[in-house]
Amino acid sequence: MRYRIALSSAVAVVALGIVGTVSGPDWDPVPLTETIEVESADTAIGGVEGADAVGTYEVATSVVTVELAGAVVEAQISEPVGAQGERPGVVFVHGAGTGKFDVAFTQQAQALASAGIVAMVPNKRLDTYTTRTRDYNAMASDYLRSVELLRGLPGVDSDRVGVYGESEGSWIVPVMAADNPSVAFVVLVAAPVVPPRQQAAFAVDSYLRNTGVPEEVLRAVPRVVGMEFPGGGFEYGNFEVRPFQQRMRQPVLLVYGTGDAAMPTVQGALELVEDLSMAANPDWTVRYYEDANHGIKIGATLVPEFARDLVDWVQGLPETGDAEPRVAGAEPYQRFRADPVERPRWFAEGDLVVAALGACAVALLVGPVLWVVRRLRGRRQRALGRGILAPLVTMAAGAALTLVTLVAYLMSVAHLAQNYLTNPVLVQGGWLAVRLLGVVAVVAGVVLVYRVLDARRPGAEPAARTVTGEWTLATGVAGSAVLLLMLAYWGVFPPT
Repeated sequence: MRYRIALSSAVAVVALGIVGTVSGPDWDPVPLTETIEVESADTAIGGVEGADAVGTYEVATSVVTVELAGAVVEAQISEPVGAQGERPGVVFVHGAGTGKFDVAFTQQAQALASAGIVAMVPNKRLDTYTTRTRDYNAMASDYLRSVELLRGLPGVDSDRVGVYGESEGSWIVPVMAADNPSVAFVVLVAAPVVPPRQQAAFAVDSYLRNTGVPEEVLRAVPRVVGMEFPGGGFEYGNFEVRPFQQRMRQPVLLVYGTGDAAMPTVQGALELVEDLSMAANPDWTVRYYEDANHGIKIGATLVPEFARDLVDWVQGLPETGDAEPRVAGAEPYQRFRADPVERPRWFAEGDLVVAALGACAVALLVGPVLWVVRRLRGRRQRALGRGILAPLVTMAAGAALTLVTLVAYLMSVAHLAQNYLTNPVLVQGGWLAVRLLGVVAVVAGVVLVYRVLDARRPGAEPAARTVTGEWTLATGVAGSAVLLLMLAYWGVFPPT
């Protein structure tokens, strides 16, 4: 009997592994074969004459109100004290992680203003901005109100006001700039260029690989990022910015940090340059800063060379728009392409996953609830046959505990990935623990099957002695089986 249980358990584990593999989508990112030629390690901007350096002026700040369509936001203006003549201006557009002028772009605005450039950081409009719903076209219209306000301020040259977008803001800025001469120049920092869903999959893959997760865990990338989430929304994940980039005729400065694993730093630059060529726009500059993060910082400090180069590029326009070197800085590295993400099949979409989890929870609770009810009514006789309860409880509890442990493991790995940390014991040992728990649940299920079959022999005690027992057995097996199939989908069981 032990050999039969061992062999049957092995077959069941492999079968679940195969089910998880063939249920798709798989994850096999394509290596990036294209390269970008870095012409010089020195990021200094060519073609600059007589530009004021960072730190030339004292900086004064003030807060203004920007009237939007249906809302009002505040914005902080940073101005150089004592600067003569009309000065260039820059409006900042927030990324996904920022929203207030007192916590975002403070170092950039200070650097620009101290070199004679008026900087404006408006607050992000939040009444129309949620995790589920974002409209980049509408956001572009809102930020253009700030551009118009800055162009009209005293001491600002209305023909030299540009826009600086970081991360998510780099999807908004091209919408603002396309066919719009009121935007004089564009600065794109950590620009994804590809649609949000593709960038998210690329970032998750990069982060997870940096932590050293097993290959099976990477299968979750398209199965999470590609799914339609419960309740709908997230349509902005398919937003295409390239048609807008192909209509930008302003000088463009594109900036990346080589320590930023979330962005396709080579592919993004190549695609942007290609888009600008379609717009017959030769005025582009690309810079890579060694070990700099998403915000072009080392730690919490803005890279000084970036501040210098940003100031020089803005002040030197239009001459700096196509000045040599066009591409300079540290050599970037991008292992895989950021390509479209395959959608999961219908049974793995968000609404169905949530419904299945809810149904499993209810099914697994039927037995305990009925047991409590029977106890309260004073019924003490056994509802299940001998040898049935232990494997049933082990299977049900094991499947549920495996799911909980899997979620905890993925959250722990995500924490490591987001903070660029590694922990081989957690990453490898945690995954082994998840798999072992899953195997325990499968073995318990196999034992239960054999005992139920034995109970059907003539003269044997039935597996369920009462109606309560029948419901307990049926719902426990059904809930556990669905949970095990879901765990197989997320790669818990190896196919070999």
